[in-house]
Amino acid sequence: MWRKLALDLQSRFLAIREIRRIGYDLAIDLYPYFPNSIPLLFCAGIPVRLGWTSAGFGGLLTHGMDWEDSAAHVVEWHKRLLGILTSCREHLGLARTELYSSDDIRSQWRTIAEKYRIPDKFIAFHVGAGGIHRRWPTENWKRLAELCLDKGLSVVLLGHGEEERAICREIAEQSPDIHDLSGQLPWRLMSEAISQSQLLVGLESASGHIAAARNIPVVSIYSGTTRTSVWRPFHPSARVVVSSVPCSPCYFHGGCKGMECVRSTTPETVFSEVAALLP
Repeated sequence: MWRKLALDLQSRFLAIREIRRIGYDLAIDLYPYFPNSIPLLFCAGIPVRLGWTSAGFGGLLTHGMDWEDSAAHVVEWHKRLLGILTSCREHLGLARTELYSSDDIRSQWRTIAEKYRIPDKFIAFHVGAGGIHRRWPTENWKRLAELCLDKGLSVVLLGHGEEERAICREIAEQSPDIHDLSGQLPWRLMSEAISQSQLLVGLESASGHIAAARNIPVVSIYSGTTRTSVWRPFHPSARVVVSSVPCSPCYFHGGCKGMECVRSTTPETVFSEVAALLP
């Protein structure tokens, strides 16, 4: 603990020194919970500091706003925060997440697609989630793949780490029309794979937000531990599926033993959302 504390203080000192050297005019901290970066920004002497007061550091801000428990999406909340700045107000309607590619990344993807004989039209499955309690049973993934294949859809599997690769291998065994790229793509190429898909099916993870930022329809299988309306992918063609349980949202960081909110979501329910989004 003492070693970690020493490293944190050293890193903080170096960051403050570098921020002071650059001489920023404005800092925006979008994190509404403790701990955030507001004390660091204050110590760095940035003259205009914009952020949320809910973490207890509101007195260190020059422009603050109270965060409230609400069903509004987090992007809408951040738009309200940015609206404090007069020059931002007329542009808030344009606010959305975006990710960009490059000619080099697109070229690398074409090489991979040719190597693995991936068709131009496919559905992407991203089977991973940061917390194990957010994961969907492998048998459900297999059944969903089966439903997609029955409708003539090809499937590309994405994932990272040995556990996710093992899940993908088991799914891919069902058909040659399931292409397993798990563990083979770095971050930017995985993002490109999602952007080349017709649609992404994923869990409560970054993959859904990547799809939204690349303007790709997404069906996300969420747990009921938080308000899905706040943290769902921010896109008009983003669907979130959660099994209704009386204890949701529970706000338990690690979920519960049963996790019926995600595990009882059926492949048929997910596929109905997929079918509704496809042309």
